Amino acid sequence: MFIKILKFDIKNGIIKRIWLYAILFLFFWLVDFVLFMQRMNMGVDTPELIEQKLTIGDMLLYALGGAKHFVIEETVAFPFPVQWMLVILIIAFTSLRYPVDNLSGYGRHIIILSGSRRAWWISKCVWLMINVCIYYFIMLLSAASFALFVGAECNLNINEFLLRLLMLNFRELVPMPWNIVVPLLLHIFTVYVLCMLQMLLSFFIRPLMSFFITSAILVFSLFFSSPFLIGNLAMPLRTENITTDEPISIGLGFVLCLSLCIVIFVIGLIKVNRMDILTKED
Repeated sequence: MFIKILKFDIKNGIIKRIWLYAILFLFFWLVDFVLFMQRMNMGVDTPELIEQKLTIGDMLLYALGGAKHFVIEETVAFPFPVQWMLVILIIAFTSLRYPVDNLSGYGRHIIILSGSRRAWWISKCVWLMINVCIYYFIMLLSAASFALFVGAECNLNINEFLLRLLMLNFRELVPMPWNIVVPLLLHIFTVYVLCMLQMLLSFFIRPLMSFFITSAILVFSLFFSSPFLIGNLAMPLRTENITTDEPISIGLGFVLCLSLCIVIFVIGLIKVNRMDILTKED
């Protein structure tokens, strides 16, 4: 029965929204183009910064890196990572409605006929995981296609111009080259946990309110650096692989995300088992 429910979720929650993925592909192209133009503008004053070719690593870190630690004493303005916020909020918003709408619609009949609320909840968690993975695969595909279009290099190396663009302090950085693969995987895992939390909250409060809570978590994470404020785990620029300024342990990050994921899953299972789906309203 779980497989049938999952197939239904993949068909209705992913395949039928294929048009959305085309829009997301163009959005990521736009983000990469903005980075490309900023690099060209920096090259007008300091040509040596663009002697090295743009890389896929530059594009990914620009979109997903987040920001350095916020220090109120600094005279330099805090570089608010708009692109980082947008990338996370878009996947959170696009995965917001389906679980609740499904529970209030045809999914209610599936639960009644199958008699397995656990299978329904597990299927939604797996659907969400697939949705997040597709989202970031589209981002990678977009970066690769943009790299081929502008003649950038298809590797994960990071150039000096990006560090300047992100206003990073060179004295607080780990010597290059960096291994950004693991911090990016932690970012993806963290975003999945955030979306799980949002899905769980949408069973207690209105979905839009749960989205606002997700947004608030991200904003607070920008200004308060703590691994227990989960948005920090989605910022590779604050991990031990990149910075030496109060770095976040990647191992601790994965443990926290896994622990929170398990807690959310259990609470969600209890909530779904106790939910009166016959009178459930949107």
